This record gives sequence, structure tokens and C-alpha cells, in this order.
Amino acid sequence: IDQEALSYIMASNASSWHLHNSLQKLLNTSSPQITLYIAQELTGQNAMNNIFVLLDTLASKNLKRGLQLLKDQEMRGTEPLYILSMIARHIKILLKLKSFLADNPRVSSRAAAVALKEHPVVIQKLFPLIKGFTLVELITLHKALVAVDLQLKSTRLNPFTLLDKLGVDIMSHARYVNSPSR
Repeated sequence: IDQEALSYIMASNASSWHLHNSLQKLLNTSSPQITLYIAQELTGQNAMNNIFVLLDTLASKNLKRGLQLLKDQEMRGTEPLYILSMIARHIKILLKLKSFLADNPRVSSRAAAVALKEHPVVIQKLFPLIKGFTLVELITLHKALVAVDLQLKSTRLNPFTLLDKLGVDIMSHARYVNSPSR
């Protein structure tokens, strides 16, 4: 394992359990040398960051980039249900955050993370997106997620076509907000 990969693994794993799982994945690879690229791909950190980037892109209504990010996930072999579950998780957190901020409009992202019992990094990354959605829009998106989940499990439609449609639905409900990540 090269030093850059080792530093990345140590910095990106918050708990010993995550560290153990990441190391197990890397030990099972057929690659003779573990590079930073391999560590990022195998430990899932890129997939998680790509979901944040995907949501940010969809919230900013960048259709071309959003569809390209979904295509990238398809080319990587990411399971459509995994993508859907990550988007659903983030929409649920956005729902909780939007509701919480209605009662606590001046709270910091760290205080919100503590109050909502969510990881501070997740809340910090989603905090700028919250302005792009109303509570009603988030509820509507959650219902759309449930519908796509059902379609993924009960039809022969191409899963990435369904995810593309979901991306368009998210963009149609989001209002562009300048996010610090852009």
C-alpha cells in the first residue's frame, strides 16, 4: 500500500469499524499495489462523495451534469438500488433538517447535526442545499423516491432510466441556490 493511499484511508475512516472494513476490502483486491485511486474506489468514499455531488448538481438544475454523474455511476457498476437508497437517505435528512430549521432558523450546521443525531459532515454538506427546497417539495420528492423504488423492484424498465427520470423530478422541484461547493 502506498503512503498516499494509507493517508487517505486513515483520514477518511471515522471509526475503527469503518477502518477495519476498508482494510478488508483492500486486502481482498487482486492488485499487487494499492494506490490512492484503488483505495478511493474500493472503500466507497468516492461513491458517497459522488452522491453529495449528484444531489448538489440536481439541486442546481444542471441536467447535463446530473445525467452524466448518473451515467458515471452506471459505468462503475454501482447498483441502482444503492444510488436510490443514498438519494433517499439524503432526502430524508433534508426533510428532517428543513423541519428543524423552521423552528431554529439561526442554528449552525454543527448544532443541527447534534440535535438531529446525524454526522456533522453530512449535515454540513447538505446545509447549503436546504435553501433549494420547500418542505412540500421534499415531501413530494420522498413520494417520488418510493415510486421509483417500487418500479425498480417490480418492472423491467432500465433502472438508470428510472434514476434519470428521478433526477429530472428533483431538478423540477429544486430552486437554484449558490452552494459553497460550486
